[in-house]
Amino acid sequence: IPQGCFRESNSLVEITLPESVTEIGMQAFCLCRSLQSVNNLGNISTIPDECFSNSENLTSVTIPASVEIIETRAFAGCPKLTNIVIEEGNANFTVNEGAIYSTDGETLVAYPSASGDITIDSSINTIGATAFYGSRITSVTIPANITNIGWEAFGRCDYLETVDIQANIETIP
Repeated sequence: IPQGCFRESNSLVEITLPESVTEIGMQAFCLCRSLQSVNNLGNISTIPDECFSNSENLTSVTIPASVEIIETRAFAGCPKLTNIVIEEGNANFTVNEGAIYSTDGETLVAYPSASGDITIDSSINTIGATAFYGSRITSVTIPANITNIGWEAFGRCDYLETVDIQANIETIP
């Protein structure tokens, strides 16, 4: 599916792709304001940059077992995305309460529905690039075990008022 192919398709409500689809271009489904669910993304290995960004009514996504990479801002601006399912057999990602983590639990990859006061789980050590991008958090506590914060991890968090960094951060790009 080419880059931007369905961008701003405001009548698109649901996506189900056949297994024959192996690649989706960046921004392919961004700004699809009526999009509510993504049931099957075919046999892709990468969810590209801004793939579903600003699809503000997206509530449900199933991430295939074949996905190895979730690029930056893939789900940015999707505040209603609370039902994320990682297909059985995916060796790279897990989900907990609407947040996507690396399987080893060390990296918070994306948390599009985050809102209000957030305390980062003490079991992770990296907040991935654009992990909270465009979310509706108002405050964040970053515990001592966090060593890396990715590029634009808190970019465009328009409601963010308070940041409490308890960590000995090595990198803030």
